Amino acid sequence: MNHIDVDYDCNYYPKNIEPFDMNQHYIRVSKDLKNIDILVVKSSGELTSNYLRYQKDKNHYRYIGIVK
Repeated sequence: MNHIDVDYDCNYYPKNIEPFDMNQHYIRVSKDLKNIDILVVKSSGELTSNYLRYQKDKNHYRYIGIVK
């Protein structure tokens, strides 16, 4: 696998969800590029405080688990 796909329309907000807060990030990347974190979004569109973490291992990223 040579890429990570995130299937979410960041411009879509369900009526009961506040628009995206720019202080919150959908994707976080560490300065050394070792970790990539992708925000977990519920199927209802609700943002969570959990991220899927991918960590660089030699020449590729490997899914590690969920982090806050």
